[in-house]
Amino acid sequence: QIWSEHPLQIELLKLLQVLIVLEHHLGRAHEEGENQPDLSREWQRALNFQQAISALQYVQPHPLTSQGLLVSAVVRGLQPAYGYGMHPAWVSLVTHSLPYFGKSLGWTVTPFVVQICKNLDDLVKQYESESVKLSVSTTSKRENISPDYPLTLLEGLTTISHFCLLEQANQNKKTMATGDPANLRNARNAILEELPRTVNTMALLWNVLRKEETQKRPVDLLGATKGSSSVYFKTTKTIRQKILDFLNPLTAHLGVQLTAAVAAVWSRKKAQRHSKMKIIPAASASQLTLVDLVCALSTLQTDTLLHLVKEVVKRPPQVKGGDEKSPLVDIPVLQFCYAFLQRLPVPALQENFSSLLGVLKESVQLNLAPPGYFLLLSMLNDFVTRTPNLENKKDLKDLQEITQKILEAVGNIAGSSLEQTSWLSRNLEVKAQPQASLEESDAEEDLYDAAAASAMVSSSAPSVYSVQALSLLAEVLASLLDMVYRSDEKEKAVPLISRLLYYVFPYLRNHSAYNAPSFRAGAQLLSSLSGYAYTKRAWRKEVLELFLDPAFFQMDTSCVHWKSIIDHLLTHEKTMFKDLMNMQSSSLKLFSSFEQKAMLLKRQAFAVFSGELDQYHLYLPLIQERLTDNLRVGQTSTVAAQMFLFFRVLLLRISPQHLTSLWPIMVSELIQTFTQLEEDLKDEDESLRSNNKVNRTKGSVPDANGHSVGEIPQSELILYLSACKFLDTALSFPPDKMPLFQIYRWAFIPEVDTEDPAFLSDIEENHQECKPHTVKILELLKLKFGEISSSDEITMKTEFPLLRQHSVSSIRQLMPFFMTLNCAFKTQRQLPADTPGAPFLDFPVTDSSRVLKQLEECIEYDFLEHPEC
Repeated sequence: QIWSEHPLQIELLKLLQVLIVLEHHLGRAHEEGENQPDLSREWQRALNFQQAISALQYVQPHPLTSQGLLVSAVVRGLQPAYGYGMHPAWVSLVTHSLPYFGKSLGWTVTPFVVQICKNLDDLVKQYESESVKLSVSTTSKRENISPDYPLTLLEGLTTISHFCLLEQANQNKKTMATGDPANLRNARNAILEELPRTVNTMALLWNVLRKEETQKRPVDLLGATKGSSSVYFKTTKTIRQKILDFLNPLTAHLGVQLTAAVAAVWSRKKAQRHSKMKIIPAASASQLTLVDLVCALSTLQTDTLLHLVKEVVKRPPQVKGGDEKSPLVDIPVLQFCYAFLQRLPVPALQENFSSLLGVLKESVQLNLAPPGYFLLLSMLNDFVTRTPNLENKKDLKDLQEITQKILEAVGNIAGSSLEQTSWLSRNLEVKAQPQASLEESDAEEDLYDAAAASAMVSSSAPSVYSVQALSLLAEVLASLLDMVYRSDEKEKAVPLISRLLYYVFPYLRNHSAYNAPSFRAGAQLLSSLSGYAYTKRAWRKEVLELFLDPAFFQMDTSCVHWKSIIDHLLTHEKTMFKDLMNMQSSSLKLFSSFEQKAMLLKRQAFAVFSGELDQYHLYLPLIQERLTDNLRVGQTSTVAAQMFLFFRVLLLRISPQHLTSLWPIMVSELIQTFTQLEEDLKDEDESLRSNNKVNRTKGSVPDANGHSVGEIPQSELILYLSACKFLDTALSFPPDKMPLFQIYRWAFIPEVDTEDPAFLSDIEENHQECKPHTVKILELLKLKFGEISSSDEITMKTEFPLLRQHSVSSIRQLMPFFMTLNCAFKTQRQLPADTPGAPFLDFPVTDSSRVLKQLEECIEYDFLEHPEC
């Protein structure tokens, strides 16, 4: 076995160490005797060195340290294949020979340092695999390694690194043996290249120490934790101290390089899967370990670290990466800084305001990639939300200035998917190309493609960052400005808001499908901003224009934001609701004349819908006057359909006691519409009967699209669906919540079985039977279409509200609704057991909160006009 040879090898290494020192002293005496000119001597030395370092055998008369044999032996000395028992001896040889390596210093120690890191990483991997599964199988096959092995490696790493990195700085020490400063400089650069590798190893070790300490194992007299799964990490305090001893001295002279190395490691330790809804990715556990390690450095105060971050962002060094893509570290260092600031307690954050301000001021002027500006805004927001108001006037002024600069930078990114409508025009419009929504875009992945890119992207394609910028502004802008500008200074913020909204309104004017992500984010931003009354000057005029725009209702889930925007518009402007109610339909100039009245009515309904319960009950006389005006003038089916939508809104938004005067109007409209439907069905039936039998069969059979000959026109269908939905809404309320409607209910819904023989005998011969409207309509529908078979594709709902579809293409689709109403309210004993399509219906409604929520959603959905695209 190779291990039996270790004692001999160890003695040979000691001999080698003595030879190196001896040769150095003899060689110097020999050189002093030579009297060649400087230049030719240097040239000869360089040639000799090159010849010796690349040779595969011993080359005379060159010194040992210049021999390629020794260099390659040192590099391989720490490889596990050659036995762990030799590692302390190799570390000792290299550390003691450091002053004598001369030209080969960098060549020799850099790969040695890398191998030390690899060995430490392997120990960490072994520890982690053991803690997951306490298996002895892996360790029993290995050679026994000394328990102080990690300490030996750490000490060696510290000695070598400090010698190469700090020796020039500490020239006052007796280091005359180092010889030429150029050799040290080359070694220093080589070690600095590997600094990220070393920092990564320190972070891995630190993580193990944290795990060991959190397991709270009992400690013996020597300070070692008992029962640890790994023998190498028992002495956590000692290892912790060794790591700090390695890193602390580096901060004074190499702070920038160390910070850049931390940032490089940070970028490689990103979370594998982070929530794509987050614009600023949350730090992963291993990234937080890195923050923890940096916080433990006693020589790195918060203000010093912030200064170093500023320097790295200003001049980001190109850090050697493990792969070909080695991005700049400016964004990762800001991500690290943000995570570090979040860890700081509030007093420390306040104390370091000027240092933080320095980072923000310096960074915002640079040409960062967009994620960099998002991080600056997040840092600023974190500071403002966590610390109390600044007392110092100058500090407050500085804070307002930097807020303005950062917000404008993010505003420019938000506008990066816009272009001018024409040359020299100030008007902007959205680039007509698909945009990446927040769910699809991945801030972290995009970072590498855009690390060196500027904030503004190419002129033709929309930026992947514009939606993220809008979403981030929507999250932070309103509350941030509210805290940065005090109550007496709010007006100062309005011009800034106007400049930002200049980039937002073009997105809100565009209702195309490709613009949906920006439309949503823009609506959310405006919704949060419009909640503050002082901002209304910046958006009032444009919001009113958008509200009266024909495409206003072409949206999706953004409706919830628009409800609050319109509510804020009507609340902050005292006369706005009254003005809207008194508006003449002719003022909607963008609509064709026959649509104007209906579209104004729809907007008036949405205004009431955007408010709270009973917010507008004092305006009911005015609302009633508008509704009766519409009834007075001969109304089209489109206007009538919108009126039923308005009625449904009133049922939801006005308490029953205030609605008393409106019920007669609402009921008479409903009766009139149902009577019209009956007439339509009778007319069709008559026209079909008068035709010959062949035509009659053809006429009553629906075609592939469900349409039949002499079908009711679409505008009428919209009206009938709207009327049915109003009846559905009224029936969905528990009877005690809608007491007045119960008086009228009998006119629409059968509560007794009208076809029951007992019931028929009760009706005197000279009295005509009074059938509820739904019964009459259902009879006519059955005459026209026949019974609905159980295999029919039309399904029946078993809970209120019954009608949830947005539109119908044929009156036949309303049959299940009328069938359900025909049997739902009859007492159960009156229902024959085999009643077709008589589902069990929960009435009266018990879960009123669920039903109200459902009605709210249905009405919201019915306001929306789903764009064809």
